[in-house]
Amino acid sequence: MKKRISLFVIAAMIVSLFSVNSFAVMATAPTTMEQQLSAISANDDVVLSSSDSLHILSQFPAEISYVEDKYDLHIETLNEENLTLLKREAIQNLNDPNYKFSDLMDAIAIACAGNRSSEIAQRSGDPTVTITTYRPFGPLRGEFFMAAPIGTAKTEVKTGTVSISSGSDLYGIKIEANISKSVSYTCQGPADGTKLYNGQLATHRMAFGVLYGTIIKHIVSYPGGGTHVFYYVEQATMDVVDYTSNIQIGASVTYSDTLKGTTLRFSNQNYLYSAIREKPAQFLPA
Repeated sequence: MKKRISLFVIAAMIVSLFSVNSFAVMATAPTTMEQQLSAISANDDVVLSSSDSLHILSQFPAEISYVEDKYDLHIETLNEENLTLLKREAIQNLNDPNYKFSDLMDAIAIACAGNRSSEIAQRSGDPTVTITTYRPFGPLRGEFFMAAPIGTAKTEVKTGTVSISSGSDLYGIKIEANISKSVSYTCQGPADGTKLYNGQLATHRMAFGVLYGTIIKHIVSYPGGGTHVFYYVEQATMDVVDYTSNIQIGASVTYSDTLKGTTLRFSNQNYLYSAIREKPAQFLPA
C-alpha cells in the first residue's frame, strides 16, 4: 500500500514510511520534471537518517548478521562503508533462498530516493510524489570489456565501465537518467587445450562487467490533474562487478561459457557482446 503524508509531519512519521517496495511523501518538484529527476536520480549520496538505519536493520537481521560475522564487525547504522559490504554480499548471495539481500537493497533504495524527494524545495500546489520499486535489486546491464587469446599473460589492471543512457529501454520501461559506473579488472588468456563446458576448445577468455541495482518508479501527481511517471536506477545501491569466462570465437559460430557451468551458442561474437549487454543474467551464477 502506498503512503502519503505532509512534509510538516515527515520527521515524526519517517520510520513508518519505510517498506521494501514503497515510499510516498508530499513534496514539490523543481520547475520541470527533468530538474526533479536530476536532483534525485543523479545523486549517489547515501541519504539515510539514524531512524532509517535502525528500521532497515531491524527488518533484515539475518542478512546483517551474515555480513557482521563474515567481516568481524558490528553494524549499528548504515553508512557508505558498510553499504559497500552489503552490496557485495547482496550480489554474491542474490539467489540464496536463505537470505533476502535483494529486499534489503530495495529497502535502502526506497529510503534514499524518498528522502531526497522530501528535501526538494516547496512551491505552491504541492504534488504528491510516490516512489516504489519497479524492478528488484539484481543484474540490469552488462558490458563486454576484452578478450584475451590463448596463452596471453595476465593484463595490467584495466578499468571497465557499464553505462545506461537516458532513454534506454530496460525491462519494459525507459530509463530517464544517465548512469555510469566503473570497475577495475584483469584478464588472462586460457591455457592451450582448455575446453569449454560443451567440449569445444577455448580460443579466448573474455572479461565483462555487470551493473546491479534497483529500478525506481517515481510518480508525480499534481493537484487538479496531471501525472508524470519516470524510472531510474537508485545510485546509492548500484554496483558493478567484473567477471571472466572462456569463449571460442570461430568463423561461423561463437561459444561462451557461463558461470552456471553451461555453454551458450551465438551466430557471431557481436551477438555474444549484445547478449552480455542486454541479458547479463544468463552468464551469471545460478
